[in-house]
Amino acid sequence: MIAQPQQDIFGLPLDELEKFSRGEQLGAGKMNRLVDTVNRNSAQIRPPSQVIRPTTPIVQLFSVRSVRRDYLLCRTWDGSDIGSEDIKVLKPWMLRKTPFHNTTAGRLGITYEYGQASDAQDRVATRTSDDETEDQVVVPLYDGGTSPPNADIIFGMTNVLGGLDDNLETFAEGATFIDMNFDGRQWAKATT
Repeated sequence: MIAQPQQDIFGLPLDELEKFSRGEQLGAGKMNRLVDTVNRNSAQIRPPSQVIRPTTPIVQLFSVRSVRRDYLLCRTWDGSDIGSEDIKVLKPWMLRKTPFHNTTAGRLGITYEYGQASDAQDRVATRTSDDETEDQVVVPLYDGGTSPPNADIIFGMTNVLGGLDDNLETFAEGATFIDMNFDGRQWAKATT
């Protein structure tokens, strides 16, 4: 019977390595043979194709310049200097207009109609079972301005595993950051 070469877990033949004797000097020749064998064998191993190689999320400090329906127009902020380029930062999902405005199904039996203002920080919630309405506003309101302290500071994150969603208003395309909402903004009943 002919001896078959040893195989690794993928069924590929392994090169045989010479065994070393106790106390034997490891010269360059033996070390190089060892390295060459490991390199040859490892070159045949391929990682599974379904392995996701996530990127590192990046958190950036921003100054809010203006508020739009689904996103904030911001500039980077390092605590003292403001950036020169406008960057679109998505609002958190529940604070956006596009996914919920005038939907027929509603969410939890409630439909939403947003105000005419371009910032969409106010809306009317209507319970479909009895048509009861409630005026709502985002609390605390986003405040845009030229730079802090006359503008809100937010933390935005990019390189989100799975990406940012596609359910955006057309002019929000190109947004690469999302507001992490550390200020805990949410919809609340408007007081008069």
